[in-house]
Amino acid sequence: MVMKDDDLKRTFGIDADRVGQAYVNANGLDGLQVHLNSGYLMPCEIELRARQEDIKAFLQSGKLRIVVPMRERGPVIRPLLATLVGGQQVAPGNILVVDDGSDDDALNEVRRYGKDVRLVFRDDILDVLDWPRLLQILNLTGRPRGKGVSVLAAYLDLYFAAKYLGRNPTWIGQNDAEIAEFHRYRCWEHLGFGVVTQPDAKYVKTAKFGRTNERCMTARWMLLILAQAENVAPEIRKRAGEIAWRLGGHKWMLTGEFALRWELAMSRPFATGYLEETLISLFVEDRFARPPMVNAVIQVGNPNPRLDAANDDRKESLMQQQISNFLLMAALEGVLPVDQWDVETIARLNRTAMAKPLVMGWIPPNEGPVVAEAVRNDRIIPSVTQLDKAGLIDWEKAERLFAP
Repeated sequence: MVMKDDDLKRTFGIDADRVGQAYVNANGLDGLQVHLNSGYLMPCEIELRARQEDIKAFLQSGKLRIVVPMRERGPVIRPLLATLVGGQQVAPGNILVVDDGSDDDALNEVRRYGKDVRLVFRDDILDVLDWPRLLQILNLTGRPRGKGVSVLAAYLDLYFAAKYLGRNPTWIGQNDAEIAEFHRYRCWEHLGFGVVTQPDAKYVKTAKFGRTNERCMTARWMLLILAQAENVAPEIRKRAGEIAWRLGGHKWMLTGEFALRWELAMSRPFATGYLEETLISLFVEDRFARPPMVNAVIQVGNPNPRLDAANDDRKESLMQQQISNFLLMAALEGVLPVDQWDVETIARLNRTAMAKPLVMGWIPPNEGPVVAEAVRNDRIIPSVTQLDKAGLIDWEKAERLFAP
């Protein structure tokens, strides 16, 4: 195994004084650190224990439905289900696993829990949609696949359950399926702490360092150059500054573990792939940037290990470049805030900016040249309530999903 140069340097020590003298703070912070601190929680063990009963009551109240998109090989979801369901951390029947092509071992692990875990299949739910019309909006010729599409199926299932079964949760949570030693992660203890201690919270998300967010953090703050450029159109300067300021404090913008208020979950747009979490973050920030303003986004620091399936260099590079490109596009297009996008706006973006492939080069973990890539970009999908209002849901098919 070849050790990377930076790892070698750390192994042999660095000159802390030399590093510390590289940059000296200048004037101009103008309350930036206060802004970045806002809504950021770092509960210690004593604080978690003090609210333990409140957190437990929330998790077992039935007010929370946790969505788990799954496309796995083998029973990798076992630690999650053993903790949340087997360990009775969450009330039975409040976990929804949506399958997107997992193998039998993965599916059978979910089936072990019977009615305590609802298992649905992505296409069974998505068949209720008017795909000929929706594909025109998406600017595609066939159904898309990806994490965001699986999550859309889960949201639709919850939307139908609210109508036909009267199940109306307050929060929708989300969890990746493949986290090993899930009990050590203590994910929902920390997220529950954010919910019960912050009554105005609308979007409570996990925060961790070391998740390669440095790349898209660079993209976020680069937008201030657009915001300050004199030869840039005023509407672009304004939007670029908004995005930088609103997303610049998201330590782990791409987290797969979060809780979102029901009404926001049903009114937020989807992305077909890995733009999902970025789109959610910008949607919520845009929504609560206008009066009446509340501290809507709560980040909860979690120091426990999150042992998920690691991305390879190619996937991570493509994902981070795509996210960075999207943020720049959102500024340059001068489009409305995300919470004001209607179906026509989404269709226009899918025909124009989102229709262009992602073209880039990425640095491989070897001595070869930079690798060229050109892959299809994500598409934006209207929210559940927008799909309903536009008549894109076949309610007769939806009703049959819940027929006894």
